[in-house]
Amino acid sequence: RLEERGYDHKKIKENVEAEALGVCAYEAYQLHDDRVHEIDCTGLSHDELLDEIITVLKGEKPCTFGSVDFMEWFLEGGGKFLND
Repeated sequence: RLEERGYDHKKIKENVEAEALGVCAYEAYQLHDDRVHEIDCTGLSHDELLDEIITVLKGEKPCTFGSVDFMEWFLEGGGKFLND
């Protein structure tokens, strides 16, 4: 389908990887429901990220899912580390 649209091999691979990331997130949510928490760590220091994780684990902040758009990040090249 993507080849028919004129996508090159690299773009097709990126789309497949992004779709796989979405499937993993969805399945985690299906299996663990309200225990899944997405964190957009863009721009956060290690300490800020750790504070966010601890806050959720202590129950001081509810788990949220579906508010972070990792697909867009991935398709814009954020997932390039997978090819390194």
